[in-house]
Amino acid sequence: MHPARSNRGRLVFYAITIAAIIIVFLKFSELRYIGDLFRKSNWHYLGIVLVVEFFSYLAQALNFQAVLKIKQHHVGVWELFPISYVVQFISQAIPTGGLSGQVFFIYYLRRYGITFAEGFGRAILEVASLYTAYALYFITAAILLVRADAFQNEPRLVVFIYAVVIFFGICSFVIFLSQKRKRDSRIHWLFDRAARYVKKSSLMQMPGLRAINDHSDHLAMIKDQFNATLGWEHFKKNIRLFALASFWQVVHLMTHVVTLFVISHALGTPIAFWICFIAFTFSKFISMISIVPGAPGVFEGVMTLVLLAFGVDAHIALAATILTRAFTFWLPMPIGWILYHRYMRQFEKMNDNLVVS
Repeated sequence: MHPARSNRGRLVFYAITIAAIIIVFLKFSELRYIGDLFRKSNWHYLGIVLVVEFFSYLAQALNFQAVLKIKQHHVGVWELFPISYVVQFISQAIPTGGLSGQVFFIYYLRRYGITFAEGFGRAILEVASLYTAYALYFITAAILLVRADAFQNEPRLVVFIYAVVIFFGICSFVIFLSQKRKRDSRIHWLFDRAARYVKKSSLMQMPGLRAINDHSDHLAMIKDQFNATLGWEHFKKNIRLFALASFWQVVHLMTHVVTLFVISHALGTPIAFWICFIAFTFSKFISMISIVPGAPGVFEGVMTLVLLAFGVDAHIALAATILTRAFTFWLPMPIGWILYHRYMRQFEKMNDNLVVS
């Protein structure tokens, strides 16, 4: 393997590790509080949560498998299962709305002969299936809020509805632009203009920015993948597999709702399932779009606020939120870090073998 490539891979690993350590350092007080809550909770219920979270990552792996089938690639679910932990870990350590984890996944898929372009198209489909699942959750949550007259008791909840409508409006606009013919599409015009600027700009000829210029052709690839992946003809052809991928996203999200519900029982003060559903839906969405690494404080604040709006005791609301955070955020982090280190070593060996042969 080329020494520069090896060193670059190790630097990325160390950078992500340092980012994770910083998160742990900043939230050390939260970790101590989690330890206190564990000692006061019913351990039988916490065991159930571990089983639920296992199925959470299994559902994620099944989503990966269904999306890859749309791209005409077949990978075993148990080969994808550990990758779900790694993607989660990297996405938490580097706040890019989940894109950082996708970059690793695209790199990982090279071992199956999947090109960068195909990997990027797969990432688009996965995100589309996730947003489809979110749309179903938000519609359901909004109906539950209206039926419970929650907006009268806590008017600030309306802000979340506006944020969701705007977010999905932007996503719908991107999909709409992708359906147009190449010469008429504004999104294609934007990509073409960006690619020409990168190629011709004198600024991009500077030594520090030359690497960006070398990859300017990737803009054309991204443009083509948006058209091919989100195009109606391609989507209609694979509607069943996309529906299956979206179903596994729904299951994946539901396991976290169940986690919150079971944890409330472990604390001795059960919270109604529909309230858990609403609290998780909104807190997950806000943490997903947060630019803060792992969204520390964002997830906890939003979920606690929603639970308080439904009359849950402040101590129970905070404790249930923190324990949910422990199982959905903190527990997978060391697992993801260990697996990430393992895969990086495998990549190095794989590249070494390619050079030798």
